[in-house]
Amino acid sequence: MKDAGTARNMRRSALFGIWSRVVSELVDLQDQAPEDFRGHVVNPVSGSVYARDTAFAAQVFAAEYYRTQDERWRSRAKAALDTLERMDIYSGLDEPIWDRYGWHFNKGSLATSGMLLDAVWEAESLLDMNRPAGDEWQRLSRYLESCRVGPGLFAHDTAKAGGNPPAVQNTTAIALYLLEHMSLKMNQSTVPILQERDLIYSTLKQGQRIDGFWPYVYPGLGQQICFRFPSSLRRFVRYLPVLNKYCEKGGDRSVDFGDIVHHCLVLYYLCKSALLRGSNGSCDWVLRKAWRWIITHLQNTADGGLRLDFDGEPVPSAPRYCNFRETTSYFLILATLPLLAKMGVVDTEHRGVGLRILAHVRDRLLEEEGIHPGIKPYEGPIEILRNILPRVGESVAWKGACLSGIVLAETNSPSRMGHFQESGPEG
Repeated sequence: MKDAGTARNMRRSALFGIWSRVVSELVDLQDQAPEDFRGHVVNPVSGSVYARDTAFAAQVFAAEYYRTQDERWRSRAKAALDTLERMDIYSGLDEPIWDRYGWHFNKGSLATSGMLLDAVWEAESLLDMNRPAGDEWQRLSRYLESCRVGPGLFAHDTAKAGGNPPAVQNTTAIALYLLEHMSLKMNQSTVPILQERDLIYSTLKQGQRIDGFWPYVYPGLGQQICFRFPSSLRRFVRYLPVLNKYCEKGGDRSVDFGDIVHHCLVLYYLCKSALLRGSNGSCDWVLRKAWRWIITHLQNTADGGLRLDFDGEPVPSAPRYCNFRETTSYFLILATLPLLAKMGVVDTEHRGVGLRILAHVRDRLLEEEGIHPGIKPYEGPIEILRNILPRVGESVAWKGACLSGIVLAETNSPSRMGHFQESGPEG
C-alpha cells in the first residue's frame, strides 16, 4: 500500500502531466494558424481558427509565462491577444455549430462572448497589460441588452426581432459576471442594465432546484412551484392537471432538463461575480446547495480517483448537438474549487476533491500523444456517445483555461497544492 506522501506526489504529478499536454497541444494548434490569422488557435473539430479558443490559449500561455518566466510564453500569449484586439470582441461573437445540414453559426453567442472576454481579462492581468480604454464598455452594454429577454434574464444568443428565445441560466450567470466587471469600469448611474445585477442574483436563486441543481432554461412560475417538491413527491404532483405539464420529463424547457457542465458554469460564474462584488454571504447558501449537488454526483473509482455520474443526463435517441456527458465538467469543478475555498463555502474535507479528479482525468481521459483533442471530450458508453455530434467547444483550450488557476495556486504554494488538501468528499 502506498503511503500518504507517495499518493500525494502521484496526484500532484497528474496536474502537471495534464497541463503539459494541454500547453503542448495549444502550441501546435497556434502554429497551424494560416498566415492571415497568425496568433489565433485552430480548433481541431472545425479545422479553422476559433476566437474563443484563441482567448483560452492566451490565458494558458500567460499562466505558463507566470509559472516559468520564459519569454516565449509571453510572446505566444501576446500574439493571441493582439490578434483578438483586431476583432470587435465587445459586441458579441458567433458560435460555430454543426448539424446534419453542415456548419452554421449562433449569432452573438453570449456563452462564446462572455467566456472569451473572461479569458482575455485573465490573460491581460497575468501579463500586467494595461490596454488603452475606448468605447468597449458601451459596446458591451449594448450587446448585453441585445441578449436580454426579460428583467434579469438573458438568452443564449442575440435575440432576433420578433423572436421569443428562452432565458438560459448559464448565460444569465455569464451576463452577471460581465456586468459586475463592467461596474468596476463604468459610471453605474449612466448604464441602466447595470442596475439589474441584484435582480439577476435573485433570478439565479429562484432558478435553482430544491436539490441544488440549475436546469438549463430558467423555470417559469409553474415549474418553480413544481420543483419545490422533492423528486420523490413529484409523481403525486403530476396528477394535478395544472402542474402536470410543468413536471413531465422530456422537453428541453422542463425543470428536469439540464446537464452537469451547464450547472457547473452557473456555479463558476456566480462565484466569480460574488467575488468581484465582494462577497457578503448573500448567496452562500445557494452556492453550498450547488456544490452539494456536485458532491453527490461524484463517485469513487477503484484506483482512488473521482468520476462524475452522468447517468441522470438525457440520452439522445438520434444524433444531436448537445452538451451531455462533457468532460469539461471536471475542469469547471477544478476551476471553481479555489473560488469556493476563498469564499469559505467549502471546508478542508472537500478540498481533496480536485486531486482525485485530476487522477481520474490522467488515468481515464487522456488520449494517446498526437491525438487532438488530447483529452476525451465526452465520457460514457459508446451507445450514448455515438449520438452526440462533435462540438467546437469541447477543445482542450477551455479545459486548459480552467486548469490554469490550480497551476497558479501550485506555483504560489507548492507545499500543499494551493487550496487543495489530501482528503476526499464525504461518503
